[in-house]
Amino acid sequence: MRIFILLLFGSGVFLALICGAALLRQNSKLENIRKQLKERGIKTNATVVAKKFEKTRRIIHVSGRLQNFDSFILKLKFNKNVKESSESIVSFNKALRGEESVSDFNTSYVEYTKEVGKDLYNSVKELDPVSIQFLPDSPQNFEVLNKDGEFSTNYLFWMAIGCFVFSILSFAMFFQYYKTGTTF
Repeated sequence: MRIFILLLFGSGVFLALICGAALLRQNSKLENIRKQLKERGIKTNATVVAKKFEKTRRIIHVSGRLQNFDSFILKLKFNKNVKESSESIVSFNKALRGEESVSDFNTSYVEYTKEVGKDLYNSVKELDPVSIQFLPDSPQNFEVLNKDGEFSTNYLFWMAIGCFVFSILSFAMFFQYYKTGTTF
């Protein structure tokens, strides 16, 4: 029984460290994209083409309980060739007057989906404009901006810190049980 409990505590430490490292890696990727967006990203408005709410239920293996996960997804369409926000209106007017072909106009627009927070999801309707910032050479790398024109809060770093704290506490419990045969 003692070996089983030691293995359980040890696997908890290992799992928490792995989760923390994975979250830090995702955080690093997100921060890298946001840095590039701040340096050379283009701010424009995207149109909400569709909204999708997904509720998934998963079984938590440790407790056997069902956990609900909510995803709020927006499908956005924007002009990838725009240099400024007002340029998309000029391009649309040129297409209407026949100065720019409609096929050129249509191919410059792209559609991507993005998971957003519940507040933003509830505040927009289909065909509403949403402020975004994207990279001109890779428009699939974009972020939806909040009402102040800033990126939303990134919680990945704090989740990783929580995993590392949990792993330290698990290690302390592992060590306590290893030395004394009892937990706290």
